[in-house]
Amino acid sequence: MNVDVGVMLRGFGSVRHLIDKLHGGAKAGKPKLTRDALTMPRPVRQVGQGQNNSIVGKSRAWHTCVSGGFVFVPVYPHNTRQELSPTSANWKHTMRIVLQRVRRASVTLQETGETRAMGPGLLVFIGIGHTDTPADAESLARKLADLRVFEDKHGKINLSLRETSGTMLIVSQFTLLGDARKGRRPSFVAAAPPDIAIPLYEHFVHAVRAQGIPAQTGEFGADMCVMLENDGPFTLVIDSP
Repeated sequence: MNVDVGVMLRGFGSVRHLIDKLHGGAKAGKPKLTRDALTMPRPVRQVGQGQNNSIVGKSRAWHTCVSGGFVFVPVYPHNTRQELSPTSANWKHTMRIVLQRVRRASVTLQETGETRAMGPGLLVFIGIGHTDTPADAESLARKLADLRVFEDKHGKINLSLRETSGTMLIVSQFTLLGDARKGRRPSFVAAAPPDIAIPLYEHFVHAVRAQGIPAQTGEFGADMCVMLENDGPFTLVIDSP
């Protein structure tokens, strides 16, 4: 049976039931899910033939990850002897931007009440993944400065933010990397932790300003209220290469 996405289940018994269903019950020679598999740190650090670290099929490996009392069982089509980690090629998560062309926009920090406003220009939400680099941030900053998303005098979408002397509001948003393909609760394991994401977020802001683009920002990790007037409406989703 081919399974292409992760399945989120509650409790050890549910995982056992799923594995028995997929493999036709416990059979001689079949690796078994043990309590050790449920207590491994997230993400799983090793995959092999031992019965205590994975469930190895003919061409796919099951890896268990524990998050907030749930067991998340993602399925990755890769060599069953290959180690899986957030920085491996099989765990590639891109830097993602949602760009909106706006007449005006503002972000208010809930804790202090401070409001930072801009417009007209671009409102940029940015989500950062485990494997993103400063080069990704610089590449996206250059792209946004010169991306043709504004109309010229003939009504054609032919001008960039730089050419229109527009401004930018940059807001960090890890939920852009959420995965809601299955179930009712999105998974955010693709989003980088703060110790990775904060320096890259700040590097992206610096790279935008280095392009000569005036930029306002939200505050990483803060509760914020974002207000905007979308011009178009015009919205793009852009991933790093």
